[in-house]
Amino acid sequence: MYFWRTIFIVALVVMISQLWDHPYLVPLKIFTVYLHELSHALAALLTGGKVEAIGLGWNESGSVTTRGGIIPLIALAGYLGSMFWGSLMVHLALRNQWTRLVAFLVAILFLALIVIPQPDENPSKGLTHNKVPGLGWGILFGVSALFMPFFARVLIFLLGGVTTIYSLIDLKDFFSGSIMKTDAGLIAQHLVGNTIYGKVLAYLIAGGISFLAIYILFYMISRTLIRPVEPYSDNYDLQEENWKPASDLNSQVSKWRNE
Repeated sequence: MYFWRTIFIVALVVMISQLWDHPYLVPLKIFTVYLHELSHALAALLTGGKVEAIGLGWNESGSVTTRGGIIPLIALAGYLGSMFWGSLMVHLALRNQWTRLVAFLVAILFLALIVIPQPDENPSKGLTHNKVPGLGWGILFGVSALFMPFFARVLIFLLGGVTTIYSLIDLKDFFSGSIMKTDAGLIAQHLVGNTIYGKVLAYLIAGGISFLAIYILFYMISRTLIRPVEPYSDNYDLQEENWKPASDLNSQVSKWRNE
């Protein structure tokens, strides 16, 4: 069992890394972008803000418009959130735990994308982009959860792996020379402004995010692959020939003493 889990993870990494730029992977990448934007939105709601719009594009772009909340936490949530969701999906799929429930929740999240408000810019284009992945992934996960639990497990494993790897690849933006356009740059600008100190702070934040993201990935995978230790038990086989419960033995000892 644990051997095959390792094989599945290695095969997934090799397959995605070799086919990363293939157009067939675009729907999978849009799936991960939505989880990224949902993480921003969730952080905004949890810190007292409001979510006004979410938009997706076929060029793998995404945006979320929020009002209020704690901006540094909202910006941090994108990378760390998608990394966490992806690793958790892989973990649950390999352990075969709650996969149908996860598939139902994913279906609801994507069907909700159809009615979530779009960004103001070019709303008709954004609406089309949101409807297609919303209906496609929503129906696929919903049907698989209801009628094809094994296929639901495969979907969760595949898309969890893509989300995790996509999050790692996204980290390259931190060191591509345009650091101030990333989430780390937004945090730095909010704290100290668009100055040389802000750029230094952005790289420090980027390094911390990279470390935490990679730690989450390896922690979740290690929890999946490590064989659980069997709990110690001092119970004897009830079918053993000379076995007697402790209460019977105590009563027998008392009888001998009385004699």
